[in-house]
Amino acid sequence: MRLNWLPAAYTDEECRLVSTGGREIKIGAEVVISDWKLFVKDTVTVTEQYRIDNIKLRSTGVAIASLVSYAFEVILVQMRSNGMGEHHKELALRAVK
Repeated sequence: MRLNWLPAAYTDEECRLVSTGGREIKIGAEVVISDWKLFVKDTVTVTEQYRIDNIKLRSTGVAIASLVSYAFEVILVQMRSNGMGEHHKELALRAVK
């Protein structure tokens, strides 16, 4: 899959989107349901509250949002390592209409 969102620097980033089946994430005193997880390179700058609305399938170039009629809001960003240093970021997403 390819990731496209503003700023324009991220119009062609490799990523992986997986369903999490409604995982609960606690943010402060609020519990939020995350339906998706997105993996991106550790060099991608992203924070909570970013909205991602143009993830495209590599095979067809079709935007996922056009298939499911919603965009994604980033609700949690976690750095992941491979034991030798930072390797990628794991983004918890929720669907927003």
